Amino acid sequence: MNRKLLLLSACFCIGIVSVLLYTFAIITGVQTMEMSLQIGTSYGFNLETDKLYFARTPPGGEVRRTFTIQSNRPYPLLVRIQKKGDIGPWVALSNASVTLSPFGKAAVQATAYPPPYAHLGNYSGYLRIISSRALW
Repeated sequence: MNRKLLLLSACFCIGIVSVLLYTFAIITGVQTMEMSLQIGTSYGFNLETDKLYFARTPPGGEVRRTFTIQSNRPYPLLVRIQKKGDIGPWVALSNASVTLSPFGKAAVQATAYPPPYAHLGNYSGYLRIISSRALW
């Protein structure tokens, strides 16, 4: 009898902890932002905002863009950013993970560093932006 009560109590505690973790650490959203980079013989720029355009740079060059992440939630969010695609390894982020206060925002700088051996042409990738409730 004692053993059954102990097992039942353990299951109940695990259930409560699971519910609390799910409630407070649940993923609230996943978004993607396309990235585009043109490797050319000169520098160029693109100010459009429908995706993250790094514009044109020579091989071995450097180009930067800044974007803002903003929360519309009444609780803190943990935002993680993953780089994917052809240019993912060439991109450095100032903040790959940031905690936003309720209704807060943060600027993130993305810098593309194509290698000196990159061939001329168009390259693409995307950022995967994952937001979840911040536990603290």
